[in-house]
Amino acid sequence: MAKRRTSGEPSSKQGVLISLGICIPLIIGLGVATYFGFAGKGEAETRAKAAGDDKAKADKARAEAERKAAYLKAVTDLPLEKNDQN
Repeated sequence: MAKRRTSGEPSSKQGVLISLGICIPLIIGLGVATYFGFAGKGEAETRAKAAGDDKAKADKARAEAERKAAYLKAVTDLPLEKNDQN
């Protein structure tokens, strides 16, 4: 007849079960954290591109306004500032 195990003896699979009990939640947690970490990356890149485009438009508009102001000052014989003379 088979020998009965007493409650004090550890099972031969106990180490495997403890390892799995620790590793599986850690793996799932890392997967979820990684997903949420990279989930906003596309949106951030889109916003960065839009901000760069807006900056380029603003720089172009500023340069155009400076050229117009320099032209109007030259036409009306107003003294040009040092940085307006090109």
